[in-house]
Amino acid sequence: MRIFLLTILTFLLNCKPEITSQKPLNNNLNNSLKFNNDLGKNTLKLENNLIEKSIEKYYSKNEFENDLFGFWTNKSINKEQINQFGNEISYTYELFGINNEKIYTFKEIGIKKIYLEKQNEIRGIELALKHMKEKQEITIFLPSFFAYGSLGDKKKILPNSPIIIKLKIININKTKQ
Repeated sequence: MRIFLLTILTFLLNCKPEITSQKPLNNNLNNSLKFNNDLGKNTLKLENNLIEKSIEKYYSKNEFENDLFGFWTNKSINKEQINQFGNEISYTYELFGINNEKIYTFKEIGIKKIYLEKQNEIRGIELALKHMKEKQEITIFLPSFFAYGSLGDKKKILPNSPIIIKLKIININKTKQ
């Protein structure tokens, strides 16, 4: 009798109605994501065209390449990563608008220190620092995605502005791994 009651009780507890999730009422999220993706692609294409024109006007096109990082750098930058996670790097830079107008000077920026991948810095600068040698100087052209993005710096750099950075490494303290 116990086995019979136990079997019936188990059967009743396991008989639950199937729960189905409600389907979305509209597809606004997917449309919004597609719109933002398309906007980002179009912005990047426009900014890369502006960068190419700036290079042709103010620099020698033979000096720069749109490289594996997704932005324009001197051809002298090392393709292999030299500096590793946690290395302390002292550096400075000058920042220019895409029309080569100076926005921030070396003096205004001062000497900065960063522990690679442990602090927030402009994405393009941190990527470049990983591939530079001590005392090396390079120029990089950054689309807004790698610079200050859709907000700008809220001082002198407007939203969605590609920029030019003249970057100098002063010192590298490598971490022991």
